[in-house]
Amino acid sequence: MRNRILLLVLFLFLSFTEIDNYSLYGRLVDHGFNPISEFRIKIIKEKTNDLVKEIGFNNQNGEFLIKDLPPNKYIFEITVENYTKFSIRKEIFNKNESVGELFLQNTW
Repeated sequence: MRNRILLLVLFLFLSFTEIDNYSLYGRLVDHGFNPISEFRIKIIKEKTNDLVKEIGFNNQNGEFLIKDLPPNKYIFEITVENYTKFSIRKEIFNKNESVGELFLQNTW
């Protein structure tokens, strides 16, 4: 009996920790396909407009990986100095989601 309870607790623990393992990957480039290396992304729950988190990135290839997202519908607001603000709506329902390459327009 004790082993069954232990297995049940272990199963529940693994089930709940698995929920936070969803992620979103993408890459920012300009109109010439040059990577944008420094940017910030705000993650907002679409239904409630609650700010989930805001992350700063510094990646020479313009790549980003946002981890630990519970399944939900989100708005991702991308802010880059000297570029127009960019927003994308995305439903996270798979373990590893991708938005591919996002093209930003510079303001100068």
